[in-house]
Amino acid sequence: MATLLGSACAGRTASTPFVKKGGAGFVDVGGGQSAPTPIAQAEFDRATREAVAKRAAERPAPLPSIEGRDVPLRDALAALRAARRLGEMAGRFERDVRPILANLQKVSEEAARASAQAAAQIDRLDALVAGVARRVEETAAAVQETILQPARDGLALLSGLKSIIASFREPRQAREPRDGREGRDKTPAAPDDELFIG
Repeated sequence: MATLLGSACAGRTASTPFVKKGGAGFVDVGGGQSAPTPIAQAEFDRATREAVAKRAAERPAPLPSIEGRDVPLRDALAALRAARRLGEMAGRFERDVRPILANLQKVSEEAARASAQAAAQIDRLDALVAGVARRVEETAAAVQETILQPARDGLALLSGLKSIIASFREPRQAREPRDGREGRDKTPAAPDDELFIG
């Protein structure tokens, strides 16, 4: 430390052989003389301040970069930086895309649920239409049995009455032929054919 302080005060002659040690007072560096005078103390403090100010004012020389001297190392460091930036970009992309994927998953779940509900509604509608068709067929059969069958029976009854009335008229027409040939060619009809209901 004495050499450092001595170089800071190189232009001056030391008035004392003592060196101040941080917080412990002066240390005798030789000669065995007594403690320094207050003037020597002030000069020593001023020289210390100047040396510290000079060092603070000087900029340290930049250290030579190893990257400038070693091209493969420079390329490897550039690739490492690019990989780090790419990793950061991938992380940001993943953070940005994660909510979108969650939303897509929710949408697909909702679509699946909606399609399942639609399929259930279609099944219900199909069952309803089949039930209505069955009821319509049953109603048509009931109408046919209750309305059309008696109407047929009524028509058959009317047809039978018509045949009976026609049979009463037929004997007169058979006795009075208009034409001589008509009476001979015509064979009488069997009475069972006229009464046939069918």
